[in-house]
Amino acid sequence: MGGSGGGRGTLPTPKKETTCEELKFTTTLSSPIETILFSLKAGVVLDIVLSPTGTACVVVFEDKAVGAIIHSLLQQLINCIKAGNTFYAIVKSLDGAKCVITILHQSAL
Repeated sequence: MGGSGGGRGTLPTPKKETTCEELKFTTTLSSPIETILFSLKAGVVLDIVLSPTGTACVVVFEDKAVGAIIHSLLQQLINCIKAGNTFYAIVKSLDGAKCVITILHQSAL
């Protein structure tokens, strides 16, 4: 009647960290510069550079900052860029000042 189940639970498999080449995520551009957003459309490929302090990633279009990236994977993105990897942001959608982008490694373009 009151059994203990007796079986062992399965332990979750430790999640392996995504490599720089596999790093890919979608986010909304933070602090967008609206005058530059008007020049963009879905499908446009944007550059990603580190801020002068190396603590933030800035999305750039034709040498002008468009906005910043805020995401739970930001630190990994920064580390990958500091290690010499190149990443791009592809505009997925635009709705007024809201710009959704997908971040991906140059090898995934």
